[in-house]
Amino acid sequence: MNNSIKILVVIIILFSLKLYSSERDSLLTHKNAAFSEKYYTRCFQDAGKIALSPFTSTWKGYLTTAAVVGTGLILFNNDKIITKNISSNYSKSNNAIAETFMLFGDKYFMGSVYIASYVTSIFTDDVRLRKTSLLAIESALFSAFITQSLKFLIHRHRPEDGEGPYVNDGASFKTEQLSFPSGHTTFAFSTAKIINECYSDKKYLPYITYPIATMAALSRVYDKKHWASDVLTGAAIGYFTASIIMNRYSDKTTEIYPIVADQNTYGLTLSYTF
Repeated sequence: MNNSIKILVVIIILFSLKLYSSERDSLLTHKNAAFSEKYYTRCFQDAGKIALSPFTSTWKGYLTTAAVVGTGLILFNNDKIITKNISSNYSKSNNAIAETFMLFGDKYFMGSVYIASYVTSIFTDDVRLRKTSLLAIESALFSAFITQSLKFLIHRHRPEDGEGPYVNDGASFKTEQLSFPSGHTTFAFSTAKIINECYSDKKYLPYITYPIATMAALSRVYDKKHWASDVLTGAAIGYFTASIIMNRYSDKTTEIYPIVADQNTYGLTLSYTF
């Protein structure tokens, strides 16, 4: 894609986020949102929470996981026909569409958007945009680590290799045959979830961000870089990693303070922040 178009996309994203930041919610009013010791400490704590999440989830979480795994198995058994149907719709216009939406999962492009957003937030003193950038970076790094670990453990062959969806080479450090899961889709859904949570007062945003993330996923299947089950797994990793991180950054707290005015006047004050 032309570099000028990429730059234009970045500018549009930054302008949109700045526009959305005109109203700030309680989740993102901390003035200490920055690359700091506290930020790195919380990232370390988040890493432990993510690692333990399979053992500390709620019944709803386990049901959701079961539904994702079940859907993944269905896609896995039909990967060949699904990929064939999607990739067979070849045309110049479809190529352009796929190339455009693929940007929203590209690690270099999205990384530049995260950094540009953070720098913009400093110059505009936009706390919400700054914290959104920090959370997006954190979620992207953790979800990418999970995705890359699975890639090197499995080494599934890509559709473009023409060997079918059930060929893998097993664990190694070679940098080829890394189809499962989709890194682009991981980045796209991780970013979409963070933006939706940080700008939760914008009820229409999920109808924009998730379709974009879905198109990024489909573009990878269209280009025969991934099987359908690859992109579903990548989407799940990005979405749930971001969800765990956002749960830790919720500012909903309940505090109880004792009141003692004199010997005959005392009680409790309940404070709920949301």
